Amino acid sequence: MKAFRFSRCVCLVAIFLICAPVFAIRYIDVSSVTNVPLINIKTIEDFEEIIGTYQIPFIYRVSIKDEAKRSSSYDNERKADTIKTTLFVMANGTYFSFFVNEYTTIADYKTGTSAQYKNGRDFYTAKKLGIESSDFYYWYSDNHFRSVEDALDAYKKGFFSVKSEDYYKAKELNYSSYTDYKVYCNYTQAGFKTKNEWETAQKAGFANAEIFHRATEAGFTTNSEYKDAQKVGLQDDKTSYDFYVGLTNSINKIVEKDKLSKKEAFVLTLLQSFPKGEMSISVLTGRLQDMINQKKDVKRPLNQFIFDDPQGKSYYSDINQLITTSELKLFFSTVDISKIGSYDNKT
Repeated sequence: MKAFRFSRCVCLVAIFLICAPVFAIRYIDVSSVTNVPLINIKTIEDFEEIIGTYQIPFIYRVSIKDEAKRSSSYDNERKADTIKTTLFVMANGTYFSFFVNEYTTIADYKTGTSAQYKNGRDFYTAKKLGIESSDFYYWYSDNHFRSVEDALDAYKKGFFSVKSEDYYKAKELNYSSYTDYKVYCNYTQAGFKTKNEWETAQKAGFANAEIFHRATEAGFTTNSEYKDAQKVGLQDDKTSYDFYVGLTNSINKIVEKDKLSKKEAFVLTLLQSFPKGEMSISVLTGRLQDMINQKKDVKRPLNQFIFDDPQGKSYYSDINQLITTSELKLFFSTVDISKIGSYDNKT
């Protein structure tokens, strides 16, 4: 614009700004503008300044179908012809134009663009529907509400961030707010049948109903404990897991305190669990093995723990070998068991 302003124009602008004469602008629709000198104006402010400077009473308006957009996927979705509207004014024998993007007046263009409508068509459609917010209009138009009233009701109840299908689903289930409906979605998607069951599971650290039921049926009450049991393959029976944890905790304490090996600490742990009394080493061997064999599922992870063999491929494929008669005799000859009893190798 600045390239086309002469000193006389500057004076006219000053006079216009001071006096600000009021004159009505009339829009005249024309079919086309051809073979005339034409300058395209970049901003609406510059276009309005030309009108005000020259006190132009007529604005010519030409609207044509935009064939390029009609063939695009964007326009196919809208299922309507895109109209390309351009405004023209004449000053000093030159035509100045401004593209208003489907708006029909300057006032509407300024109002619509300020409200962040993408184009004039959306602005007028929203106005016809009684919608004032562009955010609401585009949310409404991107969904499948049965009426604007339903969309307004959904908006008020917090369904703005979801689809219309969620609103109608919530309505069928008698949920009056999105907050309550979201809770319903959360626990049903996780496989829970009731809110109470979901809340109980959440407090215990479970996010999935299938895992929660599997764990509780096995006797577990928390997800963290259930995960620990899974690591050693004892997730199907809480009593076996407790037996394993009790043994390994005791073994670790003895190893740290008495500086024994895990194998020795394991045997000592078993011996400590027996009541006081006398018995032959053969009977003792049998009872110790019975104790271990009652928890067959514990033997593999216990074997891995004692021999530090994660793959379970140790030469000692069975911990029962640690409590044979020969091994026990060796144990009693090398380890001080005076705190728990005594051993006589002659009887």
